Amino acid sequence: MDWKCLALPALLALPAPANAVTIDFSGYHPDLLDQRIRDDEGDLPPILDVTSQTRAYFGNSTVVSFDLGWAATGYGLLSGVAIPGSPLSVGEFIFDPAPGYAVRLSSFELATRPGGAPREGMASIYDAAWNLLWTTGPTTISGPRTFYLPEVTTNGTLYLQWGEGRDIGIDSITFFVAEVAP
Repeated sequence: MDWKCLALPALLALPAPANAVTIDFSGYHPDLLDQRIRDDEGDLPPILDVTSQTRAYFGNSTVVSFDLGWAATGYGLLSGVAIPGSPLSVGEFIFDPAPGYAVRLSSFELATRPGGAPREGMASIYDAAWNLLWTTGPTTISGPRTFYLPEVTTNGTLYLQWGEGRDIGIDSITFFVAEVAP
């Protein structure tokens, strides 16, 4: 997995400079994902934990696996994707900022599995209380890849879910982390 970090000015609702991070799954198996994003100098405690798991359905449903699957090729034009860890399930990334920090999910890409046939699927973003912040709604994922730009910000835990099943892979998840103004 390739973590690309650079200092950028804050965009939209983030009040302070933010770190843009893109999670790219080319060449990496995401069930090892348990990253802690630090400040630029690396001398402060972690400001964001990013973990993953698989749920039975969208929302706060039963966790069926504490990992995700991974595919190197075959999902549209994406090179390396995370997929739900169990058939007919929903993949989930959990973004958990430290107190005093906010996280903004900026963008991600979805693509269908080998064969490239259009597939029904969905992506949704929830806050810590499981309020729905953004969703594609049930939609047809088709073509070599589909790009989404939700631009959702929260000061607490944020859940990104996609699926359903292993027919849809996710890649290039871009997010920002910034200190919340007092």
